[in-house]
Amino acid sequence: MKSGSFSAALAALLTLTLIISACSDGGGSDVTPALPSSDASQTSKTETEAPDADPGDGLPEADLGGTVFTILTAAEEWVNDYYVSEMTGDIVDDAVFRRNSEIEERFGVKLDYLIKPGYSAGTAEISKLCTGSVMSGSGEYDLVITNSAYTGGRILEDVFTDLNTLPYQDFDKPWWVKFANDNLTVGGRLFAAAGRYSLSPVKRSWAVYFNKNVAQALSLPDFYADVKAGKWTYDAITGYGRQASADMNGDGKMGKEDRFGIIGTSTEPFWAWQTGLGRQLSYYDESGVPHLTGDDVRTCDIYDRLRSVWADSSLYYGAKDIDPYAEFVPMLGSDMALFGFYTLNITANQAMRDIEQYGILPLPKFDEAQENYYTHCFTDVQSVLKVTKNPPEDISLIIEALNAENNRSVIPQFYEVALLRKYARDDDSADMLEIICSGCRLDISFIFYSSIAADYFMPANLFQKYDTFTTFWAKSGEKAEAKLADIADKILSF
Repeated sequence: MKSGSFSAALAALLTLTLIISACSDGGGSDVTPALPSSDASQTSKTETEAPDADPGDGLPEADLGGTVFTILTAAEEWVNDYYVSEMTGDIVDDAVFRRNSEIEERFGVKLDYLIKPGYSAGTAEISKLCTGSVMSGSGEYDLVITNSAYTGGRILEDVFTDLNTLPYQDFDKPWWVKFANDNLTVGGRLFAAAGRYSLSPVKRSWAVYFNKNVAQALSLPDFYADVKAGKWTYDAITGYGRQASADMNGDGKMGKEDRFGIIGTSTEPFWAWQTGLGRQLSYYDESGVPHLTGDDVRTCDIYDRLRSVWADSSLYYGAKDIDPYAEFVPMLGSDMALFGFYTLNITANQAMRDIEQYGILPLPKFDEAQENYYTHCFTDVQSVLKVTKNPPEDISLIIEALNAENNRSVIPQFYEVALLRKYARDDDSADMLEIICSGCRLDISFIFYSSIAADYFMPANLFQKYDTFTTFWAKSGEKAEAKLADIADKILSF
């Protein structure tokens, strides 16, 4: 067990308002999902200023007498987002260290992090620890952190508290991720919430990287201008991509030694790209219960477009290894690709930083009629077990404070200082990052995808089997809808 008990004073840090909006998309669909909206404009600019001593979270002062606050964290692979044992000189790591110190000193608690593997590697162990703690009544953990992609099963095990019943959680505050929490709520019940305690809303947002050398050699237009003019669309990226693809070794066929217009890690980009094109997996009825959109017009059009990219071996290259540093990054960096789809977290990796000429763009829109740019993002989420040693009101207080403080002092360092100034290569890419992070989406049906019908959510799984999405839906739609209904009924029964 790693302990986060510190005594460092809070240093002056930059603040940043990250704008996250969950907007319903434009025309082309015969379904009108009742998705949550946001008052924030997608194009609002970042404002930075030095924070004063007042944390500004509106929380009461309290001294909890040195109580231990235990955080079960399935994030071993990105542990520094939550826990750093000492000051290292890294601007983001030091901000995390100071955040934990500030919360400990302010509320008289000791933050104790139990770090476990993230992703699927930690799923079984997290499930065992959570159910064991609740069933035994031991209440060992005050907060549980998992990635949203692996949280659905824990919700259905009925071990979590409805976070809307806790006294200090205000999910309209800017340190909570509204786009996610509105879409993780069923009938007013919320068992896992995304907040600014995590860097994942930025790091795990999907984007398009482009090679500036290739673009310049082909005299292609200004992609940034296309984005700002609302012209960065499916037709734009595929058109530019086809101009870039070339049989570089002259063997008459396209392979790894040739230059591709678009690359990705296997078929991973397609389940992210569908979000950029405005696909809505589910919608809410007037009672707040989710339903699948099925084979609506927009979904079918998106399927056809993505399948055509997948089938065009002269346009798209899917790396055999899903590790981005095996093929994806080397191809992008050696001018063997114009565009590449991946998440923003790789911008901090040395391999990407060694590439001198790349830019960052949001996922392209369906067409110019689509109002906003969207990105898919599997954020980390926070849950509270039904049985805890510490009183729920104390746990609620610390959770709210952690999210508020991270939003105030850590995210600004990562986003404004580290990501924009240290890793991104130009001011335009910085503007693009604001657009990307303001368009994140997360759908509740996606976190239960394996329980509903994985193929519904991952179109690339269907490309070899079905020419059209309607054919798949006719075969599997009724069962998929019934499974989501069962999930919703179960959540409503908790």
